[in-house]
Amino acid sequence: MAILSSPQFEDYILLNFGRMLDLSYFKPVKDQKQAMFKMTIARLRTSPITRWFALLDTKLCASVIEGTLQPQLYIDWIRDLEIIVKDKLVQDSPSKETRILLANWLSSPAQSQFKSSGTQRPYSCRPHTLTRTMARKCGLDLYPTTMDCTCAVAFGVPQQVEYDVSCTPLSSTPHPHEWIHGTPTEFLVLLAEINASRDGCPRARGWKDIEHELVTWMGRPTQHDETWESWMVVAWLAVQESWRLTLLAYLYLAVCGASSDEPRVQMCVSQILQVIGTVKKHESPHASIPFFIQYLIASKVGICASREKHRWIRNKMLNKTETKFWKVQVEEFVPVLEHLWHGAGSGGRPVRWCDYVYSREVIPIVL
Repeated sequence: MAILSSPQFEDYILLNFGRMLDLSYFKPVKDQKQAMFKMTIARLRTSPITRWFALLDTKLCASVIEGTLQPQLYIDWIRDLEIIVKDKLVQDSPSKETRILLANWLSSPAQSQFKSSGTQRPYSCRPHTLTRTMARKCGLDLYPTTMDCTCAVAFGVPQQVEYDVSCTPLSSTPHPHEWIHGTPTEFLVLLAEINASRDGCPRARGWKDIEHELVTWMGRPTQHDETWESWMVVAWLAVQESWRLTLLAYLYLAVCGASSDEPRVQMCVSQILQVIGTVKKHESPHASIPFFIQYLIASKVGICASREKHRWIRNKMLNKTETKFWKVQVEEFVPVLEHLWHGAGSGGRPVRWCDYVYSREVIPIVL
């Protein structure tokens, strides 16, 4: 394809990358935007296949923005690229170029956009160092890590990778991945730990240790510049607190086997929606913070047994304008929640994590 070798190709990719950044709720801090552009250019110049990845992602994002998405077209394209990547990885020794190729494939939003699994897979991979990944400035594999951890919760299946979550100091300046996807690093690490503990991973920490870390957690002072207005700073604090409360509730439900009417669960969930409610609506209708996991956990418990609460969460998840650029097509999970609400949770009865998993298994999800 001639466009891949065109002198204007890199400008085209950066232009569309900039469009996506403009649709983020939070904005790049300090020199992050230029650093991200520089990283993108470096990746484009590693191999022709990498340029294919970039073109695919750009076309996909543009079609989502313009409302012209044709899923089957991209699914076919993704499958073709997947075959090329697999052949390349089999043929080549693990060179730097091959590692970059694999990272580009894994971090491609396109391949994750249409990929889901309803089957359980055992831990079979060697530990992947998550916090070391977080510390990298390039952040090539942060996207698939987030998708893996998120889907493990949403689908009720094990993570596809076993993560080494040995802690390293975190920067006070939010990593681009954090503010783009609304997922603070420390909570992504804890989410991976809770998933592993839920599924009986032998290396997982005990739930009391995780609980102690969440209960005693102190927010990171955020280093920002004039691009972040005061309401953005408040929103970022709310994002962090919403994750803390959500993970506590998830820990009690999924790891401890708690019922949704237990006070420790109720206390967390009663505050989750209050905290989310403090987040100012962005002037752009598409710029929103992805609170998918927060909504999913809050929807399961007795505090949200009223029809009013159900309707509020349902409407939020069905709002295609607000959720247009979220990592997961959240509207597909509404039938699962309705099955839970009208089944195990009917009449305001308390539910357990296994009830949600059952509803998820009964209701097919097509992404």
